[in-house]
Amino acid sequence: MKPTYQVRVWPDNDWWLARVVAASDEADPAPLNAITQARSLTKIESMARDLIATILDADEDDIDVSLDYDLPDDVGELVCQAKGARAWLDAAQELWQDRSTVAAHALAEKGYSLRETATLLGLSHQRVDQLLGSHADRQPGTVWLFEAKNITNAQSPNVSRWLGAANAHPREADAVLVLRYQADTHGHFSASTYSHLGRQFEEKVTSFFGELASTIRHDPDAAELDSVDAE
Repeated sequence: MKPTYQVRVWPDNDWWLARVVAASDEADPAPLNAITQARSLTKIESMARDLIATILDADEDDIDVSLDYDLPDDVGELVCQAKGARAWLDAAQELWQDRSTVAAHALAEKGYSLRETATLLGLSHQRVDQLLGSHADRQPGTVWLFEAKNITNAQSPNVSRWLGAANAHPREADAVLVLRYQADTHGHFSASTYSHLGRQFEEKVTSFFGELASTIRHDPDAAELDSVDAE
């Protein structure tokens, strides 16, 4: 695994400045607090890499750099929101790809034709043919989706991790939480690790939704809405 250096980047008049602020456990700490600059933001990563490689007397390809942009509050929040939305979109795309592949294989095994499967999934038959050409039994994906029901009325919300479950109906849930994680350096977690992480996630998500339910039930505005709905 390559050593990774975290670099803080911020604007300063007509320049972009970059400072090495952290390093991974296996990295040489020598470049910490070193600073460089560039006229263009597009060049700041290469300048940071060159700075670190020069200090270490190493090849730039032997290190990884993670950039953390420190922007003014008014635009910094907007950039964070945009990146968050993109991360959500990527997770949704990965989840759709995974579930569509599994569903296409299941329908094919039940004897449904290519065009019937396409109609049921709302896809073109060419796209279904591509899905059937991929492996449905590949390693687990990196997206989990949890649903919570009866948040406002139940003593404890009903939370389930439904990715892969046949009875999944997220549209009936009161709240949905999507988790997307990074796999290990080999591309995927092992099956045992995947299962263990799934249980841990489910426990923490259940606790989170329980706290959320408690907050909603004790919120005066939420209680008022419940009484209006009851009438």
